[in-house]
Amino acid sequence: MENKKVIAITYTPDFEVEYGNSILFIECKGHVNDSYPIKRKLFLNEIDNLPNKYFMEVYSKKDLIESLKQFEQYEQSKK
Repeated sequence: MENKKVIAITYTPDFEVEYGNSILFIECKGHVNDSYPIKRKLFLNEIDNLPNKYFMEVYSKKDLIESLKQFEQYEQSKK
């Protein structure tokens, strides 16, 4: 490979919620752009082996509220 510069891939979820010792990454999607699927896969691969790290994709306010309730119930059931 020649001396070509490799540009870093960056991705930041819309929200990061801490609950106890767990972290929930939330991505709010309206329209998926061309680069999102690969960035999502890379991010999921990065957090896959980390304990207490979760990813959630929501498409509406209703989805977000319901998902947060489910996550809270899940976290409480672990105690």
